[in-house]
Amino acid sequence: MLCTQVSLVQQHEFHTVIVPLYCNTWSCDICAPRRRRRLVREAAEGAPNRLITLTVRAGDVAGQVSRARDLVRAWRTLRALYLRRHGKGSLEFLAVFERTRRGEPHLHILCRSGYVNQRWLSAQMARLIGAPIVDVRAIHGSRHAARYVGKYVAKGLGVFAGCKRYWRSLGYLEPSLLEERRSADEYEPPWRMVLTPWRDLALNLAPASWSILWGRDIATVHFPKPP
Repeated sequence: MLCTQVSLVQQHEFHTVIVPLYCNTWSCDICAPRRRRRLVREAAEGAPNRLITLTVRAGDVAGQVSRARDLVRAWRTLRALYLRRHGKGSLEFLAVFERTRRGEPHLHILCRSGYVNQRWLSAQMARLIGAPIVDVRAIHGSRHAARYVGKYVAKGLGVFAGCKRYWRSLGYLEPSLLEERRSADEYEPPWRMVLTPWRDLALNLAPASWSILWGRDIATVHFPKPP
């Protein structure tokens, strides 16, 4: 398994950074909690001010995947209609699927937008997929947003074939933050893969006279500087 067998190594002049290479899959016991934490963090970083919930008209179990796909298409259409009326960038979002106790899909959408008319939204959903039951409520601050997403994550994100568990618009996270991350990466030395667990690799690289700084999922091996 990648999370325990492969490391990423970054060589600097007087130290080497070693981190584990994660498989980053939801089925992994190591990666799933990390992905959940990242989702909650991104939900808060987007500074949403509104939560929209879209539902479906319940039916036979065999049709649940089809209804989840209908929700995705309906949301794309709804957002396109909103943007046409209010302008580009007027609705940024992060959408999260939930599977109800009956197995039906619900789509929870954190938005940074202007006013969203609940009656208009309900009428559009009735027209698109025959599901007029919608909910629109205000979100007050990043902690409120994180709490909402954390609740859905704790119950387990909805998984429907052909649909992402969650996705966001390109503008949901601040462009300046993403640009800072990309700019920092440009000046960093390249990473290489080594087929050794990261803790073992750090111990193997460091003779007795060298030091290792241990952190959470990271080890920094410091070389002695020449006199």
